[in-house]
Formats: sequence, C-alpha cells, structure tokens
Amino acid sequence: MRSVAIVEAGGYRMSWVGYAEDDREKSIRPVAKAGFDDGYLEKLKISWADNELGQGPGGTAIRTGRPFTTRNMQSDSRFKLWY
Repeated sequence: MRSVAIVEAGGYRMSWVGYAEDDREKSIRPVAKAGFDDGYLEKLKISWADNELGQGPGGTAIRTGRPFTTRNMQSDSRFKLWY
C-alpha cells in the first residue's frame, strides 16, 4: 500500500511498484499501482538491463537500489522513451 500513500500524501498523480524479472530481457513487471493510470503501465516495455530500455526510472531504480521520483515525467528526459 505504499503506492497509495505516495499518491495521497505526496501529491503524485500516479505511483507504481515493479518486480525485476530474471528473464532474458530483464523485464520489469508492474505488481502494484495507485492513482491515474489509464492503461499506461500495460503498454510499457521496461527493463532493468544495461541498454536503452533499462536507462529509464524503473531500470535505474532496480540497478541502483534507490527509488525514483519525478514531479513531471513529460519534462524529465529520463522518460523520453515512455511518453
């Protein structure tokens, strides 16, 4: 329920938590979400691999072990592949 707390208390529009799969693509599977989504997470191709798809917020968070936040993903260059 941390995603709900982040959205409600932090004032974020959306929050989600992903699971790092141990597959060939090193994919990240969304397992919890809160806030506005409108199908966004189901459309994502995200990875924690050390390649272009893994350089976004999800892959970076998994590789570094640190959470990732942003107030405006459209102005954050780390989101350029996902909007």
